[in-house]
Amino acid sequence: MDNSGFFKNLLDVSFSEFLTIKIIKVIFIIGIIFCGLGALFFLFTGDMSFILRIIVAPIAFLLYVILLRIWLELVLVIFRIADNTDKLVEKKAE
Repeated sequence: MDNSGFFKNLLDVSFSEFLTIKIIKVIFIIGIIFCGLGALFFLFTGDMSFILRIIVAPIAFLLYVILLRIWLELVLVIFRIADNTDKLVEKKAE
């Protein structure tokens, strides 16, 4: 990731460039870390028996990571639709 481009896009008040596309990988990694911490927290502090928590914690972790991935992919699809719409408008204007 180009740092000068990152800060330029961050401070761009006209929103001419999308910052989300550039930081989506970092958001995904941070999300995985939080899911892992949540699973560990549940594993050691849950109200169920320890054996049941050992079974449920990894399954919950996997489901949350899958949902996070799907949500981030949907966000990217929306941004790609916007990019493609801009390209179509420019092409039609020619």
